[in-house]
Amino acid sequence: MLLLVTVLAGGYLYLSQGGGPGLASDFVSVDQRVAAGAQAIPVAAEKIQRFDEVHTWDVFALATLARMGQDRDLLEKIAKTQSGSSRQIADQAATAAQQAVSAGLLYRSAVAVTYNLSDADNAKAAMLSAAATLDQEAQAWQKR
Repeated sequence: MLLLVTVLAGGYLYLSQGGGPGLASDFVSVDQRVAAGAQAIPVAAEKIQRFDEVHTWDVFALATLARMGQDRDLLEKIAKTQSGSSRQIADQAATAAQQAVSAGLLYRSAVAVTYNLSDADNAKAAMLSAAATLDQEAQAWQKR
């Protein structure tokens, strides 16, 4: 499990590298990092096999959520610099990023604190929905 979390964290950190954060030219990479984080958290949780692995996953989830929060802030900054359809796309992506972070926090709590599978399933669905919206906004941004 530790190896898997290390690989997932390394992959997420690799995706999180980019030049000139906050620039409109980085919108797609920032957007995709948030979507990747929203997808990586439940994937890693599904690999938990023993109770003692929950803590390792929790550390990964918290680090991923922190980076997703930073990227959400970047999307909000990008949105403020845009106008017209670009502003609308960026605003929608920032909203989806906020939804992904909020759902991720609920998911983390359900898996690592309360062990409530129903809450975890609902939060996972919300995270994946937000990731799908982020993917759509990235495609829209590229087509504008």
